[in-house]
Amino acid sequence: ALENARLFDETQRLLKETESRNAELAVINSIQQGVGAELDFQAIVELVGDKLREVFESDDVGILWRDETAGMVHVLYAYEHGMRLRLPPWRDDTNKPIFRKLLERRPVVVNNEAEAEALGIVYAPGTDRAKSSVFVPMFSGDRLLGSITVDDHEREWAFGEAQVRLLSTVAASMGTALENARLFDETQRLLKETEQRNGELAVITSIQQAVSAELDFQGIVDVVGDKLREVFATGDLSIWWQAEPGGATRSLYSYEHGVRDAPTSFTPRPGASADRLLRERKTLLMRSRDEQLAIGFPVVEGTDRARSIVAVPMTAGERTWGAVFLENHERDDAFDADQVRLVETITASMTVALLNARSFEAERQRAAELAVINSIQQGMSGSLDFQGIVELVGDRLRDVLAVQDMGVWWFDHESKMIHRPYDVEHGQRLPAPAPGPIKPGGVVDQLIATRQARITHTVAEERATYGTIAGTDAALCSALIPIIGNDRVLGALMLDNFEREHAFGEAEVRLLQTVASGMGVALENARLFDETQRLLKETEQRSSELALINSVQRGMAGSLDYRAIVSLVGEKIREIFDAQSVVVGTFDHALEVEHILYSFEKGAVEAPFTRPLPKTRRVLIETREPIFENRVDEAVTRRYGDSTIPGTESPKSVIFAPMIVGDTVSGYLSIQNIDRYDAFTEANLRLLQTLASSTGVALESARLFAQTQRRAAELDTVNTVSQQVAGKLELGALIELVGEQVRAVFKADLAYVALLDRATGTITFPYQHGESHDPLKYGEGLTSRIIDSGQALILNTEVSQRSQDLGARLIGKEALSYLGVPIFVVGRCEGVLS
Repeated sequence: ALENARLFDETQRLLKETESRNAELAVINSIQQGVGAELDFQAIVELVGDKLREVFESDDVGILWRDETAGMVHVLYAYEHGMRLRLPPWRDDTNKPIFRKLLERRPVVVNNEAEAEALGIVYAPGTDRAKSSVFVPMFSGDRLLGSITVDDHEREWAFGEAQVRLLSTVAASMGTALENARLFDETQRLLKETEQRNGELAVITSIQQAVSAELDFQGIVDVVGDKLREVFATGDLSIWWQAEPGGATRSLYSYEHGVRDAPTSFTPRPGASADRLLRERKTLLMRSRDEQLAIGFPVVEGTDRARSIVAVPMTAGERTWGAVFLENHERDDAFDADQVRLVETITASMTVALLNARSFEAERQRAAELAVINSIQQGMSGSLDFQGIVELVGDRLRDVLAVQDMGVWWFDHESKMIHRPYDVEHGQRLPAPAPGPIKPGGVVDQLIATRQARITHTVAEERATYGTIAGTDAALCSALIPIIGNDRVLGALMLDNFEREHAFGEAEVRLLQTVASGMGVALENARLFDETQRLLKETEQRSSELALINSVQRGMAGSLDYRAIVSLVGEKIREIFDAQSVVVGTFDHALEVEHILYSFEKGAVEAPFTRPLPKTRRVLIETREPIFENRVDEAVTRRYGDSTIPGTESPKSVIFAPMIVGDTVSGYLSIQNIDRYDAFTEANLRLLQTLASSTGVALESARLFAQTQRRAAELDTVNTVSQQVAGKLELGALIELVGEQVRAVFKADLAYVALLDRATGTITFPYQHGESHDPLKYGEGLTSRIIDSGQALILNTEVSQRSQDLGARLIGKEALSYLGVPIFVVGRCEGVLS
């Protein structure tokens, strides 16, 4: 019976063991089927962990993974008391007994806390100590990959042989599956990384190909900027360049929200984030606005603050040349390590390309500079014309530097004035303005003192240097380069740019200084040559003037005929000067009239006439100075009055030169141009004054000679008449004799002798010539006026009107000139000789 019972128990045990093995196999098969369908590492971990929790009906399962490279143990799966735990990795301690046990490829069963302590098992912070545990190693070849752990927190000796065997089988399958999954993940990662690297290489290659085809500095910047915006699908990118360490940093390429911004510049403040970026030469990744604010990262005026920024310095050699800024305005933490690496690689390539382009451009610029300098110097060396050199340099520099605004200034140190012989604004050549003063302490005064070029790079610098002028544009930058010669500043080259800041860099300034240096010598030589030519021309002109004066004086010296001298001078002036009107006039100061002796206008010589003194002539008499007006306008007319001769046109240019004899202004010479302004020069004035002086003396001599001749003729006439009268005793014969003598001497058209018969009150005419007079009643006619007054009467103009004004009726023919003198007998007027 006992044997039968034993056999029955053995049979039951075997049956139970078979059922257990079948269950184990079922579990193992289900796990392996699930694992076989998965190549995702973590998914396999989750599947095995969840299945073990189900099979062992345990709430305490863990799966650990060793990272041999990093020497760390990672918790892939952890449940305690039915709660999923997220535990941090810990350092892999290969000296612990538990580790050595697992290396023997055997499961480690811990049945109580004492055994756990002996094996050096340490529980993670925040977890409970188990009463019993089983650790099953996972191997791949000779490598211990990790372990599967099942804990029991309620009883010791909780795990039997069957459970250990099941865990060992699952661990063996899981180790292989996880290693395959890890290798698959690694392969996928490497493949993805390779694809990404290939993409990056394709981008880099495409950029490098585009850059290699460019030798233009800005062209390279634009190619790289456009490609980066395309690759990163962003509208927010900027590239900044700093030509000099610590100097101004300017934007070469700037887009915000897909719109290209105008170039700007700023100077990094020492110690600020932008300055540190350039000095520390490390990529700066700012994942949020808070990070930007924390380091004080600035925002360019007029732009928005981005949410994420990666700033990559452009480094080459021992210094940083600028930076590339990639921004995202939509989300934080927008850039990963791969993107940062790509930007760094592209930035490095671009920096090298830009420096090469800069070197090439510098060489090309230097060659161009030399060519420009040579062409300018050749042009200057072949010219001694001051204005020609100015024109050559101005036009050539405008062409080479592509500037629309340029001026050449010349300084007159004696008068302290600035002359501007060359002035171009907005591409338009302007006429030379009037000279302006050199202001003490001003920019030009400082330029003369320091001899240093004055360069402004920005609008702010421009305004600080030159201020603002209402109604004018403010240049964005400018260059003022001194022209030095003979150990002093002779002038300056002034260039403005109204389109961009920082337009004048080191190369442009060097070119301008070289040109200005050669220009100083050339202009000084030209000025000296011009001065020599001017003196020579002046000498020749003076010689010509003297020759003309001598010829006029010889003509006048050979004549004492007043009218002949006037005619000679008038004709000579017409021959000498570019004058459409010539006037020679003299003054009768007693009668306050002028006698126009010679008047020529546009081909016609007018007859002499007399008129009251105009205001112009009174000014001449009062000031004894010439009147020289090259632009006769309303203001000039108001100042001098309208002295235009009736029937003639008003002049546009005029010179009046007074004829001064002793202390008296005896008359004047005048030349006038009717058609144009600015017709006369200082040389014309000087020559006319000399002629006026000679003419005044000659006319005075002729007048005195004529006066002497006239007095002699008068005396001769008086003597002749007196002699003849002395031989006549008959009254009729005497009257006839006197009448004929007077008529002959004065060449009169009308002549008469009138006598008063006081007894009858009748005036008779015993001698008449040219007309017949009947006796008059005393009181009628001009004769009665002369007898009453006992004074001679002379009427040289408007005889009829002036007779009426005197209350006398003009009798007989109307004369143009009238002279009547009284005949006195024993102190009483008894008649008139007319």
